[in-house]
Amino acid sequence: TPPADAPPPGSYLPRFRKTTRDIANEAVMGVYEYGAGYPRARYEAERFELARRFRRTYGSGDDRANVAPHFIGVFDTVASLGSVGPLRWGIAGGLTVLAALLVAVPAVLLDLAFGTGFWKPFASVASLSAAFVLWRWLPTAVKFIVGSPVDGKTRFHVAQWRSANYDRLLSGQVGFARHALSIDETRRDFPRVGWGGKGVVREKVVGEPDPLIQMWFAGNHSDINGSYPEAESRLSDIALEWMVGQATRIPDPLLVDGMGLDKPGTSRLHLHPAANGMQHCEVANMRDTIAGIFPGWLARRLGLLGWPVKIRDVPEEALVHQSVRERFALSEVMQCAGRGPYRPEALAGHKDFKAGYGPAPTPAAVTPTS
Repeated sequence: TPPADAPPPGSYLPRFRKTTRDIANEAVMGVYEYGAGYPRARYEAERFELARRFRRTYGSGDDRANVAPHFIGVFDTVASLGSVGPLRWGIAGGLTVLAALLVAVPAVLLDLAFGTGFWKPFASVASLSAAFVLWRWLPTAVKFIVGSPVDGKTRFHVAQWRSANYDRLLSGQVGFARHALSIDETRRDFPRVGWGGKGVVREKVVGEPDPLIQMWFAGNHSDINGSYPEAESRLSDIALEWMVGQATRIPDPLLVDGMGLDKPGTSRLHLHPAANGMQHCEVANMRDTIAGIFPGWLARRLGLLGWPVKIRDVPEEALVHQSVRERFALSEVMQCAGRGPYRPEALAGHKDFKAGYGPAPTPAAVTPTS
């Protein structure tokens, strides 16, 4: 059911009104997030039915949406949503302790001011707080459908963010999609999410750019998508310049500051891409942070070893940006651990770079370790 004040089908949505946000919330939380955290096939039929109803309600066709993104550009999408295992329980425990402290403060103040005792006000405030949190959480977490296409019944489930079962498919209705990928991200908890899917990307039109391009760049996750200080962001500028170039050179291109990228002096973007730019490492940064807080023996005793490491798997035939070749050819570059030639382990098997690595040791040359 559309919002009571929703405009009739065929009319324009007001840009800055609550009605528009309500419709967007219904699309995202009611349809798109249906089945989140579970294998796609488990709830796919119901999700498609919800999408069909949404299109019918808001004046689109039953079988196909009447709008689709013309261009999607993403920077190193990773499977790091949510937390699992001990980290999840640790975060939950910390939040519980924090909530208890926040509830205890007004209980203590009431006791000091009116002599109410501690536990009765504590229980009252805790109950009210829990009710408020539940009221805010339920609409976002509980997904339901009335008249399921599976059995005709009302069905519901709780959406869960498990760092698994990500939706990796790219709709065939998307015009163009670009993905800038990190070669040097080594945190195991930040694996790349594959994108596209066989048979779902639209066919290429003769004379147009490829619908989907996934390009690899030097640097870790945040070297690609940005967030480091400006003086340390030359690698970020490379990825951003590439993405802007891709978005402004497709048919019906995106505009930058209202102008095409080919109009010099019109953009507010001040990019200074450099193949020899500083490269960061969050694995080393976390180890330094832990070492600065805890003595080494205590960190080892507590198991505070920092981020687990896993080298990215760069396919042998993967598209690699020209700046990576330039960086590879330099005698040394600035990296988190110091200066030296750029020889990431992730590129050792790539067809264009493996010749730049030393020969692998033969079994006879490997020294056994005890």
